[in-house]
Amino acid sequence: MGKPADQDARPDAIGRVVAGVDVQIVDPSGRRVPTGTVGLAGFRGEGFPTGYIDNLEATAKSFRDRWFYPGDLAAIDEQGYFHFKGRADDVINNQGVKIYPVEVEKALLAHPAIAEAAVIGWPDPVCGQTAIAFIVTSRQVSADELGDFCKQRVASYKLPSRFALVNRLPRNATGKIMKSHLGKLYRDLLASEVAGSDNPFDSEESVAKI
Repeated sequence: MGKPADQDARPDAIGRVVAGVDVQIVDPSGRRVPTGTVGLAGFRGEGFPTGYIDNLEATAKSFRDRWFYPGDLAAIDEQGYFHFKGRADDVINNQGVKIYPVEVEKALLAHPAIAEAAVIGWPDPVCGQTAIAFIVTSRQVSADELGDFCKQRVASYKLPSRFALVNRLPRNATGKIMKSHLGKLYRDLLASEVAGSDNPFDSEESVAKI
């Protein structure tokens, strides 16, 4: 979606929209949003699919008025640069304010000791949802160190409330992180804390709070 020079000019963007592809950013009702506003990204053009095979429900959700909506959130700035904000299903609602996990993950990955990072939302009785960060590290690192590091890069309301150390992030056959699996791992971690277990995990995906 653009040339290397475009990405050099806007490192936080993934480039410009290429010729032959129409892109629009819309709100939940399908209306176009102002320039720079985050919304649901829709695409159309030659070669784009028109539906899913034998899945009318998924087709109705993702294809509307010749536009394809894969479920990605994005914004297009005044110069036409496309800024990916993550999957719509992954957005965290913290007291009515949206947190885009990809922004927090990017901040975490800037830390020299973090090799991989994934952020999910978790129910919170006060905030509605809070961010939980799963990380793979190359050395020992404390939660305080990570918190201070993130404070320099993201707003305070985006800071993870907890950090969970994993040996590896669970991925599917295409390499995509399975965030639903991370939710199960975190539920197991909370259950182990209630039970008072020090080492409840015995797999490559074991989790420990840091």
